[in-house]
Formats: sequence, C-alpha cells, structure tokens
Amino acid sequence: MVIDNTYYGNHAVRNTTRGLRLYNEVGYIDIHGDSVSYHYMVRDYLGSIRAIVGPGGTLEQATDYTVTGIPYTATTDQSGNRRLHTGKELRTFNGLYHYDNHARIYDPLTGRFTTIDPLAGQYPSLTPYNHCANNPLTFIDSNGMEIVIAEEDRKNTSFNMRLGLVRSALRKYRLSQQYDEIEQSKEFKLTIKNASGDKNSNYFEPSTQTLYIDLFNAVIHKEGVNSPLFILRHEMDHIHAYMVDRVGYKMRMEAKDKQYDNLEEKRVITGDDIKAGKVLEEPTRTKHGQYIRVYIDDPTSNDLNIEIVREKQHLINNSEMK
Repeated sequence: MVIDNTYYGNHAVRNTTRGLRLYNEVGYIDIHGDSVSYHYMVRDYLGSIRAIVGPGGTLEQATDYTVTGIPYTATTDQSGNRRLHTGKELRTFNGLYHYDNHARIYDPLTGRFTTIDPLAGQYPSLTPYNHCANNPLTFIDSNGMEIVIAEEDRKNTSFNMRLGLVRSALRKYRLSQQYDEIEQSKEFKLTIKNASGDKNSNYFEPSTQTLYIDLFNAVIHKEGVNSPLFILRHEMDHIHAYMVDRVGYKMRMEAKDKQYDNLEEKRVITGDDIKAGKVLEEPTRTKHGQYIRVYIDDPTSNDLNIEIVREKQHLINNSEMK
C-alpha cells in the first residue's frame, strides 16, 4: 500500500507499507529493511516503459500500448510499477484513468488532455485539448506544455544520463572541484549542450557561456584514448579559468604556441590533465593535435578495441605526415 509520494523533478520517492522505492531516469531501487534491489527500465523511442528487469535479469514487467498510451498487454507484472506510456505515471485510483504530464492531465482513453492548452492561441488549427498535435507516434509532450520530436527527446534523455554518470565519476575520483565551483556560482551560468552529432564538439563558447560536449564518443589521439569523462574535466578546467579570470583567459587563448596551439591549452594539458590522467589511468596528450572520435558505451571509460585504436592512430599519423 502506498502511503505517500515525494517528487524531485524526474526523481521520486515512494513510501509504502513494505518500504521505500526510489525512482530515477534509468529505473528504481527498492529498499525493504536491510534488503536493497535494483530494477532497470527498458524504454522504446517514445520513452515508454516496455519492460522492467530486476535482479539476476528477471523480467518483472512487460507492457505494450495502444497508440494513445493505454497499456493493453502485460505478460507479467511483479513490479507494481505505474510509470508507463512515455515514462509518465498512470493513475487509476478513485475511478480515474489518466497520466500526470505535470502542467496538465492526459486521458489515454480519449487521446486528449483534460484541460485547455494555455498556449492554444498560438495553434488556432488545433483543438486546445489536443495531445501531441494528434500525432503521438512522432511527437511526445513531456510536460503538457510543449511537444518535441520523440527521437530528439530520446537523445537528450540519453545525454543527460551520461552527463549524470560522468558527474558522479568526477566526484568519485575527487576531480570535481572546478565543476562544483562552476555549478555553485551565482554570477556565472553555464549551459551544457549535446554536440555528439556535430562536426565540431568539445569546446567552450564564452560569448554564450555554453559548453558543447560529446559524451558518446571517446577521443583517440597519438598517445592513446581519452574517455568522455576525461574530456569533460579538461573542458571544465578551461571554463573555470574563464569564470575566475576572463582577461587572463583571453590573453592565453590569443597567445599562440607551436606545440599546444595556445597558452591556455598548454596550461591545461601540462597541468591538471596530467594529474587527472594519473587518477583515471588515461594518457595525456603531448600536443594539441589531431584526434578521431569513436563511440563508446561507457562515458567514464577509455576501453576501446585495440585494433580500432591502432587503425585510427595510423590514420592520424598519415594525416600529419602529409
């Protein structure tokens, strides 16, 4: 029996007569006395929960949906999980049957919201009660206020999950001081954007205080492989320097250096990059030269197939010789 729920953004704490259930982006943790168990959510491209996998790979819940989000099959359900279509919580108590989309309540039986869109005036061709512009296979509405293309939202969710893993790893290895100070600053507001599909990534744009970072690909250079974790720490070093001394940062960026391109890159590569490399057991570049990005499953790791690494390093060496 559920006693109460407490919500913290996408996280939630459910207090039941059996114990606590802690929800996050990837699943939930059940705590019953001294017993702790981890349960993982398998999502489709809409973000809908298609399966719950428990300890030992046990299938605890498997669900299909109608187009509007009604769960019409559940081959098994040992979980009691109510987060279903697009990851939203299905509420069925007191005769209700709806999803909580934050700003508005969604009724999957009619495929409509139960209240008028507060921005309906901007979309005169659509009913103010419409859900996902009547196209729930292409769009999702995560908050009742705005629709986005489902695939783009999936990418953003995956990026945020990777950012959370990298953030936790920085704290674990005690490499997060600069990141912490940036986050805690009241005057400096950093925006972090997913740049995995961009030709140019892993750089800081001072004019907009935006970091464009690729957390899906490791970086191969002549000395070896650096993880997205290592690269993020490197970029946070630059950003922290800009935050505390913008004049000095600009002067170093404009001061050319034959080996490292500029004195700011030299400062980071020959400074805290070496310390981080020792902690993370990753190589440090001897110059700010060419690199090749390769997809990696774990953003906190630099473990790539050695044959792939050698092949990419061969390409880099040939390119520099031309």
